[in-house]
Amino acid sequence: MNMDKYQNWKEFIFAILTNKNQFELDKSFKKGDTDIQVYRQKTGDAQTTLAVGYLSGDRLIYLNVYNDKTPGFNKSQTDYYNENDFAQNEAYGNPGLEFNKVNREGILNDLRQGYAGREILFYNNGKLSHSKVTIAYDQEKGINFYHNFRIDKSPILTKVKELFNKKVNNFEVKEIDLKEIFGGLK
Repeated sequence: MNMDKYQNWKEFIFAILTNKNQFELDKSFKKGDTDIQVYRQKTGDAQTTLAVGYLSGDRLIYLNVYNDKTPGFNKSQTDYYNENDFAQNEAYGNPGLEFNKVNREGILNDLRQGYAGREILFYNNGKLSHSKVTIAYDQEKGINFYHNFRIDKSPILTKVKELFNKKVNNFEVKEIDLKEIFGGLK
């Protein structure tokens, strides 16, 4: 793919996501100072969407993957890009990625890899209680990142009572491989 022929992030992201009909642009809207595009996956899990945020001045601020099957993973995506995220030996910088070769290659590489890891969902009496998300950031070095999320919206007093309840909670467990949600661009 000749990445130099694109003039801005929107053209580039649209081209790489729709290139092999894996995604289609579902909707576009503005929220505050951010232009947002939502792409729906056509091949693989059709519930998977990618939300892409652009700041004025053509800066890519986020690219997040969502799926209703993975509520904890959805919550884990709170990071925003900073201008030096793909630059070597640089730290942070201004919000958003500039549209340059290093950043385009970084985004393309991330999209090709997809996600490795899993989410374990814990159900108590048929109701989703909490989940544990494990994301493999560097599979070769074995670097993983863990998140625990409380999904149940019960009042805090109810949760404390549950802790001291002598009855043992028997959780049903469901595991989802994140590769099934988004295994990368084809």
